[in-house]
Amino acid sequence: EIMVRILLLLQEPEDLGRVEQVCRAMRVGAEGRPSLVRAALLARGFRSALPGPEGSRTTQDLFWDFRCARRPPPPALAMGCTHVALVDANGRLHTWGAAMHLPAPDGEEAQVPEVLGHGSHVYSLDRPAPAALPPGVAAHGVASSLGHTLVLTDSGGALQFGLTHGAEEEGAGALGTPTPVAGLRPGLRVLCAAAGEEHSLLVAETGQAFSFGAGAVGKLGHGGFADESRPRVLEVPGAEGHRAVAAAAGGSHSVLVGADGGVLTFGEVALTGLGARLFADHELQRCPVTARRCFTRPQRIRTLVRERVTAAAAGAQHTLLLSLSGRVFAFG
Repeated sequence: EIMVRILLLLQEPEDLGRVEQVCRAMRVGAEGRPSLVRAALLARGFRSALPGPEGSRTTQDLFWDFRCARRPPPPALAMGCTHVALVDANGRLHTWGAAMHLPAPDGEEAQVPEVLGHGSHVYSLDRPAPAALPPGVAAHGVASSLGHTLVLTDSGGALQFGLTHGAEEEGAGALGTPTPVAGLRPGLRVLCAAAGEEHSLLVAETGQAFSFGAGAVGKLGHGGFADESRPRVLEVPGAEGHRAVAAAAGGSHSVLVGADGGVLTFGEVALTGLGARLFADHELQRCPVTARRCFTRPQRIRTLVRERVTAAAAGAQHTLLLSLSGRVFAFG
């Protein structure tokens, strides 16, 4: 008990990591009791519901818990092609702008008012107007792209409205009001959302990353080019314990930032500059629609092994990465 009280005086996880290496008693409990370091963490109030990958140590779990606790809040402002979405301090969602115009089969343009999140009959808003959220739900963050918007809720849920992309028989079309994203496991807390041109990424508190939408050019990262109407967990070859902390979605590619500061990306190579020189040996696939080379599964950028990346942003054909050292990397 005395040792636990002493350990409680250490403020940073780095310090506890050093202490854990001092002796076996610090990292291994006896007779069903937690180790001294873990007892100190539990006394401090760190959660124990986020275990690390198999073989991880107490402080590895702590670093993850610590990073989740210090994660910056999601963006409260996002812009699409013709609309803007804003979350205010009271958790209300506001949108404004105009309906999106899309080419129609007859050569004319079709309007898509659903991108505003006010139903199918509001075509223009010249000032911010509150959008109707499900009862009892407060918005916490927002992400928008060309024609759709993702909304994170304060309870860890995810909503979407605007154009939806996926298998036609499974509900591709448009959602006029913020609607819960179908297919997420009950109790799963979503901490990060990224909206691409026709696809979406979600990062959960567990470190799992999900993708859904149009699967062209491999930008969903599931090993092929099929669409996904519901979030599907991403599997990282050779890194089963990978934990994502941030995501970015571009026009034809996707980016994941790991808890270890590493960067994974997948999608179309020719447009985004994701040349094979950036990666370990991996066979590129050729998209049957565009005939361009693609990475259909997450690939680690090997040239950044000495940098710890903390944030990423993706445009239509380029990517920006911010490292812990304050350096910004760009490619595309």
